[in-house]
Amino acid sequence: IEGQFHVKVPFVTPGYEKNPPSLPSGAIAVAMETTGETLLHLFITLEPPLAQPEKLKLKFQSEEDDRLLRYAAHWQTTSPHPARLLLTTTLNMAGQTTLVTRYVHPQRPPRDLITLTQLHRFVSLVPHLPARTAFAASDCTLWATTEEVLEIGAGDAAEHAIMLCNFFLYGNALAWVVWGRGIPEGRTAYVLVREDGAARVPAVATGAAGMLAAATAAAAATSMPGPAVFRLFNPVTGEKYELRDSHCPLKEIGCVFNGENIWGNIQRYADPARMNFDFHDLASWRPLFLRSFPKPELPSVQMEHPVYKSVSDRWVKNLEEKIERAVVSAVEEWRSFTLTRWNRLTSRMLHPLLVHLEKTLLTTSEFTHGQLLSASKELETTRSVYSLFGSPLNMPFTDIRAVLDAVHATDVHGCAADRCEFALAVHVRGYPGGVASVWVWVAG
Repeated sequence: IEGQFHVKVPFVTPGYEKNPPSLPSGAIAVAMETTGETLLHLFITLEPPLAQPEKLKLKFQSEEDDRLLRYAAHWQTTSPHPARLLLTTTLNMAGQTTLVTRYVHPQRPPRDLITLTQLHRFVSLVPHLPARTAFAASDCTLWATTEEVLEIGAGDAAEHAIMLCNFFLYGNALAWVVWGRGIPEGRTAYVLVREDGAARVPAVATGAAGMLAAATAAAAATSMPGPAVFRLFNPVTGEKYELRDSHCPLKEIGCVFNGENIWGNIQRYADPARMNFDFHDLASWRPLFLRSFPKPELPSVQMEHPVYKSVSDRWVKNLEEKIERAVVSAVEEWRSFTLTRWNRLTSRMLHPLLVHLEKTLLTTSEFTHGQLLSASKELETTRSVYSLFGSPLNMPFTDIRAVLDAVHATDVHGCAADRCEFALAVHVRGYPGGVASVWVWVAG
């Protein structure tokens, strides 16, 4: 394994400043965009290499036509680039082989989530679990529908990508699910969105008009005039990238699909920065369905109007109190060698900042330290009196143990100074579907 691994850095880091990027002496800038994120170059190898087990070739029950399944399998095995990841079918939660295009269908998102940024934020807060497989030595991955993912309370990268793509399609955006390889997760799924004057709709349309607009826009996606801007959305981390970003974690695209077709990448290159995304170009993309084998009329496995479980204010408040009590107890236990002093005044000052952070991330995916300081003069005053360290943590809620593990990893509790005091703020924002965003700020 070799590549640039993204290091997850807190949204704000009081007391630290990031140096602006600079070119070495004599270096020449090329026409590639770079991210402002923190990166770590890693090279990992095993000696001797571990032998890969042979994949089991299994056949499962299916509601699909046998002729369609044979054609899809032949299309996949006759690819001119056999090493690239191609996908035509998967297993539903009942263990039946299902065409992947049946998972992509416009779906109404939760109420009050309107913009692409808000939808992206919501999907990234659904807890992530590695892909469920029917058998360990096979590629038989189980995919759940949007309602099933929210009922289970977690999903893999493909299920996140499908959910996000369906929400985008409902809002008349031009979106596709991208299947390929990324760093560090390996096999993964992203969402590709085309933005231009004819297709960009910042707000989500509703009702039958929105459904019709999404279907019409998707059908005409590759025939619209004018320059197009493509962006890749990571549905798990909540980050988005330009195609020309040289540090985009998605390193190889094997295929792209939506509710109408699957396109296999037959271009010379597989990294997004050097690819052509005109799906009508048969020299670059190999579609599954052609005039010789048109797409059959198959119903989607997704519900057009999913039912989202509501989250009450009382549940959110109780969860905040439980997390706060658990963190206080854990920090005092980790510091059993000395007395732990809590600064209540600073704790009360930090809580509104966490609320502000959550609201800000619903409008923009980027947040700077300067924006936080401008949002609170009290924080600047506190920093002039105390040497403040510790950063806010944000995560989807799974259980309290995961929150405590994240706090422990910061090692803020390890301060051994005699006059060291601690402040704690906890904020929970509930979303429909039982999704919750947890913010914890332990400062010393």
